Amino acid sequence: MNFLNALRMNRAVACLIILVLCLSMTACAVATVITDIEVAQTVLSLAAPVVASFAGPGALLAQSYMSAAANGLGCVLTAAQAAGATTATVSAAFASCFGSAAIPVLPAGTPAYVVAAITAVSAAIKLLIEKYGPKSSLALNSPVAMPIKLKMADHRRISQLEQKLSSVKALMTAH
Repeated sequence: MNFLNALRMNRAVACLIILVLCLSMTACAVATVITDIEVAQTVLSLAAPVVASFAGPGALLAQSYMSAAANGLGCVLTAAQAAGATTATVSAAFASCFGSAAIPVLPAGTPAYVVAAITAVSAAIKLLIEKYGPKSSLALNSPVAMPIKLKMADHRRISQLEQKLSSVKALMTAH
């Protein structure tokens, strides 16, 4: 991948992280649920081209996950937009639409930008489920973990992104 593509991927990953942060900072009401789902769909729409550009081992698995995530978000959004929707019906929709969703275990050597895109989408969905899904779900107790071997440069980049995320979080809470 050339430098310009890498730069675009890093910008996309940064946008994904900021959108996930925005999703985590909103209040609870059906209208807010709809807004949060739309934010998660934006995360997904930004991550989809990143994952689609990946053609290595595990590409089909990653793309299948993205498709399942899009279908799940669409399903919940439809339920939230239905006439007479309540937080209870939306909670039930999360259980129904994401009941068997699983984060893919990508093979070692998967590029960090693909891992970051999948992680951002997974985090956005996990935040939605934690905020609005059924509280008895066992999925909430399981960590978002993907056993992938990262290079030292990937760890440094993740650390840099975490520092940027912390500064963005500080700015957002200051206003």
